[in-house]
Amino acid sequence: GDFTVKTEDSRANTHMSCIKDRVQRFSDLPTVAPTGFVVEIAGDQTSSFDNYFVVFEPNNESATFDAGVWVETVKPGIPHKLDPATMPHALVREADGSFTFKPLDWTPRLCGDEKSAPEPSFLGRPISGIFFYRNRLAFLSGENVIMSTVGEFFTFWVSTVTTMVDSDPVDVAASHTKVASLEHGVPFSGGLLLFSSTTQFSFEHDDVLSNTTASVKPVTEFAASMKAAPVSAGRTVFFATDKGRFGGVREYFTMTDTDSNDAADVTAHVPQYIAGGIYRMVCSSNEDVLFVLSEQAPKNVYVYKYFWNGSDKLQSSWTRWEFAGNVRAVSILNTEVLLMIQYPDGLYLERLDLEPGYR
Repeated sequence: GDFTVKTEDSRANTHMSCIKDRVQRFSDLPTVAPTGFVVEIAGDQTSSFDNYFVVFEPNNESATFDAGVWVETVKPGIPHKLDPATMPHALVREADGSFTFKPLDWTPRLCGDEKSAPEPSFLGRPISGIFFYRNRLAFLSGENVIMSTVGEFFTFWVSTVTTMVDSDPVDVAASHTKVASLEHGVPFSGGLLLFSSTTQFSFEHDDVLSNTTASVKPVTEFAASMKAAPVSAGRTVFFATDKGRFGGVREYFTMTDTDSNDAADVTAHVPQYIAGGIYRMVCSSNEDVLFVLSEQAPKNVYVYKYFWNGSDKLQSSWTRWEFAGNVRAVSILNTEVLLMIQYPDGLYLERLDLEPGYR
């Protein structure tokens, strides 16, 4: 149990000191202590950091009281682990070629307390988007963008509270006058474009991406359907819109003459062609083609074929492929289109080749 202790000496208490819960400076710590003994460093005006915790590790691992070193640690008694059951899972390819869907091992909080090493902002809230950016695993949750430690995709806690490290996790909120829940993120013009249902945001940072340089700023105000994730097509981004019983697609781009962003409606000439409820889009920049799936027309794949000649778009056409079964998914691999189609007798994987002149 807890206890109190006090020491005194005849030299104005300068020859003896007592260490229990906290000390003023790191230099006040002894070189010999019990194994696993935790102390808080309160700090003073001469130090550049304070209020962190250290634990004693003896030089002899089998000893319980010996000479050793003090190592930064987490405050005792506070939550320090992420629940794998409530975090994103992974589909892992095993050595024998099989696949296993399983939870992941997330790095726990190793230092600091609730203030110096705060919890990731996605805790207690749904994760709406997930992607990779600058060698970081990124989550979208509410108005926040949360990115892992560089190269450590399952680490969302700072590595130390005694200094600021550029490789530490990034957790920033969108700056806007209205509530905007971020749903999707897609690379655009060498940066990152973030989507909510009403606003598009730019994720900005310096050459070095860190918490001190990152910010999320609104750039345009286009209504977008969040059922389908936007897709990048080289210098542009396609995203879906709702038009009542019908669906639409906009092409997001940067205007070269004004350096501002705009989103052209590439379905303006066929406003009642695509059925409503667009839930998936896949793009091939090699073939300049976009595939669209709709909930209200499950047997159809809508195909947008376009062609750019410099800054001029010479082709912008829509066609429709009709199948006997319900198309569950579509993907592109090189010049091949892979389709998962549900027929009465089962689910089939079918293949189409987009190679010009293919027979």
